[in-house]
Amino acid sequence: MIVLPLILSWQFSSSEMLLVAGQAPQAAKQKPGRQTTARAKRPIRLPGLTESLRINGLSTAELIREIERRGVDFELTDENEQALLAAGATPEIIEAVRLNYHGASVASGNENNTQPGDGAADDSSAAKQDAELPLDPAGTGYDEFFDQGTAALHNEQPDLALTHFTTAASLNPSDPRAFSMLGMTYLYWKQDIAAAERHMQRAIGLGGSAVLRVAHDHDGFFTSVCFGSLFISPQDVTFRADDGRHTFAATRDSIREFKLNAFVGSEYGAFHIKVRTGQNQTKNFNFAPRTQQRSESELAIRLYNAAGMTRLPPPQGLASENRVW
Repeated sequence: MIVLPLILSWQFSSSEMLLVAGQAPQAAKQKPGRQTTARAKRPIRLPGLTESLRINGLSTAELIREIERRGVDFELTDENEQALLAAGATPEIIEAVRLNYHGASVASGNENNTQPGDGAADDSSAAKQDAELPLDPAGTGYDEFFDQGTAALHNEQPDLALTHFTTAASLNPSDPRAFSMLGMTYLYWKQDIAAAERHMQRAIGLGGSAVLRVAHDHDGFFTSVCFGSLFISPQDVTFRADDGRHTFAATRDSIREFKLNAFVGSEYGAFHIKVRTGQNQTKNFNFAPRTQQRSESELAIRLYNAAGMTRLPPPQGLASENRVW
């Protein structure tokens, strides 16, 4: 019999964590000033990307979108590629890094991009103009609070993490990532399934994913497994093992069943996904929740069913094929 460790046993070793946003900035008071241009997006640093891969909280598609949005500040040398592979990068992630090197990031002493002389001498009309700007037009504050929330989870401060993720969500309510992490925090740190489900469904409704930690069965008895994350979105269901070696992606149209198991792994609260792999051919993929609780599998099924009501265009590259290990 295997022992499936809980998610709470994970350890994070860097302040540059989930969402590969480079440094997790500390909160600081800024002098008021006229905002003339949006702050440039911070390129992703190698430590931040490797930590994100180890946490496995973003699906491959979500991670690639972040790499394309931010770029990276490191070249894909042989050494860096090996570091990414060791952290669980897939070939698609490696290629995204290769194509999005934007040069090394340069620390700026003028984070707000204010004009010289702005600040205390700024007039009231400029201050009023600033007050009328969108809360977070460039998304930079969102990423800062998101990273601080992840750092709080690393320090076993779930209440502080919830505060930061909630702030990020308020800055950009259309971005699903903070809602996904709120769901994850409530589920695994607060053991509040109702709150977790509410936020995960919000993430799905915005086109994002609900992430669940699972063990994938290799032999039909759960005596040989790999651990990873299962991502449920309106378009598909995907899995990426923590080592990046086993991956699974199936469009909703190809999924024939998403149900609890009556026998295989039932003692672990297991469930299976039956996928059409060819003409008149199907294959079962068995998963057990990392907490080994049947209630978590029931949550996964509810999220899958709810995602079916939020139909979005299929992600590029998955419209006509399913990828399995």
